[in-house]
Amino acid sequence: HISGVFGLRNHKPHSALAMVTCSSALSAVTGLLSLSAILFFFGGHHGFPFKPSPEKVSVEVVVAHYKEDLAWIPETKALHPEVNFTVYSKGPETPEGAIRLKNVGRESHTFLYHIVENYDNLADWTVFTQGAKPTWGFRALDSQSGHMCSGVSFDDYIEPFRNGKDFMEIFTVTLRLPEVFHSDRLDMIFFDPKANGTSCPADGEKGWGSWWFDAGHPVHWMQDAQPNAPGPIEFYNQYIASNGTYTKMSLAYANGGRFAASKERLHAHPKEFYQRIIEQLEWNVSPIQGYYMEAMWYDLFHPEDLQAENGAICSALEVPTSAMSHRDMVAEARKRVKDLKLLSTGYITGAVTKYE
Repeated sequence: HISGVFGLRNHKPHSALAMVTCSSALSAVTGLLSLSAILFFFGGHHGFPFKPSPEKVSVEVVVAHYKEDLAWIPETKALHPEVNFTVYSKGPETPEGAIRLKNVGRESHTFLYHIVENYDNLADWTVFTQGAKPTWGFRALDSQSGHMCSGVSFDDYIEPFRNGKDFMEIFTVTLRLPEVFHSDRLDMIFFDPKANGTSCPADGEKGWGSWWFDAGHPVHWMQDAQPNAPGPIEFYNQYIASNGTYTKMSLAYANGGRFAASKERLHAHPKEFYQRIIEQLEWNVSPIQGYYMEAMWYDLFHPEDLQAENGAICSALEVPTSAMSHRDMVAEARKRVKDLKLLSTGYITGAVTKYE
């Protein structure tokens, strides 16, 4: 189902030219295109990622800041002097060198603002991250939570075109709609020093906790608190799937919304497409649409591989008719980890307790 360490789905080529045999395609285009144009063609999104030579790749890290301690940035910069860091701040105090933005739309607004404002001069490879130091785990209501999965380092995001891929996201949660059930990745709930940092759990569906539901989750309760906002499926159909008609879906995503993408992948849509989403985000400090976007980054940048159409990018447990509480899920996950020895239990440092 997944290819490569950070691999995503394999696809059949979608263009008419790619439907012909390799030899005939090359002979047809060689006389018409320069070598660089041919490389660009085969460097698209349909199974032929093109990795420029390292000395020519520009890398930028876009940081969405509020009040987080940014001491990790100069530390990271010292290890990667070739990487440019751009900090956008919406907090009460703007750090030196940061770009001030109005406090609306959460990190989703910040990321899309950067894409729109720099659409014609994006870096070859851009990492998008919140302001907290990238460390393992997630703690509810703690702005310093690093949102990293076991086996993954921030260096993995900074490395451009890792394993020849033009997009990187470590999927740590799956959201089921319209039920608003969640399934959390076990090596995000528990620290596993042996994890190898694959995009999806190496154990497939065994790497996920049971489905849980909590009325306190923002995607649920904010639908009542912000009644004028679209529901999650309505938002997906209108702003992600371009007038889609989907009625149910499972969306794998990264807790915290961290991802990295090539310039070409970010150009999957014209900037006017992104501007429409920004308009959905800029009406409120914390709009529900911002939480939707956290779960929809993969689909936004992969219109050829919508999870609503092809299923969740990661294999997950079968969706039940009803889900357990988050507290019960964590307790069951702890027992599964111990009984099945899926993780190194001696190194478990604590469970994520999102809504307890």
